[in-house]
Amino acid sequence: VLPKGCLLLGPPGCGKTYFMQVLSSVTQVPVVVTQGSAIREGPIHIREVFAQARALAPCVVFIDEIDVCARWGPFSTAEDQATLNRLLVEIDGFEGNSGVCVIGATHEKMENIAPPLRRSGRLSEILHFQLPDPTERAALWRHYLKPMGVHTHTPLIEEAVRRSVRFSPAEIQD
Repeated sequence: VLPKGCLLLGPPGCGKTYFMQVLSSVTQVPVVVTQGSAIREGPIHIREVFAQARALAPCVVFIDEIDVCARWGPFSTAEDQATLNRLLVEIDGFEGNSGVCVIGATHEKMENIAPPLRRSGRLSEILHFQLPDPTERAALWRHYLKPMGVHTHTPLIEEAVRRSVRFSPAEIQD
């Protein structure tokens, strides 16, 4: 079964949204972007997003913070369930969604994402994004300091790497 999309999983600031920007640029495929919080407005918003995507097909629907609209378990409300059900219908497509791929991004644990959404053939593929290791942090520091005219000699970079152990690429950039 071919998946209708995938989940990008990783800590905030580690490049999930940037990955989507690069993917769109490289492939020249249009991307309809929405936030999980916007989708929580209900099934009507989901229908609108997918109608726009079908009109642009081939197209990617990118749902940032998909965990907000994919709640599961005892704390989900009837509205949460209606929204999730509409999302599942759009992904599965009663009418057929050829040319529309769904990519969701989250920093939540997988067990917090509704199992029906992760079922085989839906968003079952997962791309993990991780915080950079020391070598990657050193490369990021050099990359961001060089345009500022800061001499990136080894002791300076080593100290920056040592002090930024749990930093995401976005935090290093800031």
